[in-house]
Amino acid sequence: MYQLVYAGDVEVLGTTTNHTTGQCLDGTLSPELVKGKIVLCLSGYSYSVEKGLEVKRVQGIGFILQNPMNCIGISVDAHVLPGTTVFFNDSTTIPNYIRTSKNPMATLVPPETVLNSKPAPFMHPSLQWPDINTAPGLNILAAWSEASSPTKLPDDHRVVKYNIDSRTSMSCPHVAAIAALIKAIHPDWSSAMIRFSLITTATTKLCQQKADIRRLKLKK
Repeated sequence: MYQLVYAGDVEVLGTTTNHTTGQCLDGTLSPELVKGKIVLCLSGYSYSVEKGLEVKRVQGIGFILQNPMNCIGISVDAHVLPGTTVFFNDSTTIPNYIRTSKNPMATLVPPETVLNSKPAPFMHPSLQWPDINTAPGLNILAAWSEASSPTKLPDDHRVVKYNIDSRTSMSCPHVAAIAALIKAIHPDWSSAMIRFSLITTATTKLCQQKADIRRLKLKK
């Protein structure tokens, strides 16, 4: 277990405003107050990996990042030190724990590989409508150029062959591949028909109202 602190309580005086306090921005954290501790950082004004760099700069052990709101996916990032992300509701609970505990403590548990899970997306030839549950392109494992670090930040000198990325660059290949599968099974379908089948059968996965915080343990 390591001591847990809120970023807004360990900042260098005068480096933040009421709008930026607690966000682990570059040059705002105090080395004397953060060294050897886990820091709770709020989202906003900088990339999450940059917040991790700031915690690492002042020799923090790890950090917890607030997700900006509930009901959106949590994006996986190639952090430069141990870190995890929690939903907004949990990120308001944690500061309360910090303020009400005499000695707030926490630890980050290494992630575990989930086995026997259904691969996605998939499409059976007997089905008319496709399964496109990866279309948002969130947290997709893909090949990565060794000429670029996983975070693309100048202070990150790591070299990897694979990286987890998100957004349209990841969702587009999945949707394009599904469209190709549909065309192979229904060669007489027009592009408009394929597009219609994708749009009318897509569903939105409901978010978890409570974050999966298996990677985060607080001392009671």
